[in-house]
Amino acid sequence: MSTTRLLEDVPATAIPAGTSATLAAGEAVHIVQTLGGNVTVRADHGLFRIARADAGAIAGLDLEKLDREAGAAGAGGGFSEQAVWDALKGCC
Repeated sequence: MSTTRLLEDVPATAIPAGTSATLAAGEAVHIVQTLGGNVTVRADHGLFRIARADAGAIAGLDLEKLDREAGAAGAGGGFSEQAVWDALKGCC
């Protein structure tokens, strides 16, 4: 996706360990994916999940788009093969 910086210290969850971490303001991160309103980022020291409530700390992240995608993903209430294909079209 894109590389950016954190605007402030942000709580995160290390992947796959699940341990709590704090990513420092100014740290460079690469956005790997957005899913369900949460954001997965890659930093120099690993992968981390940043919750939607804290995603505003990611410089340049379009929070309205993030919310729309999260709403669209949960709106159907069930599995949709078409939604999978639509999401895959946007990956490349």
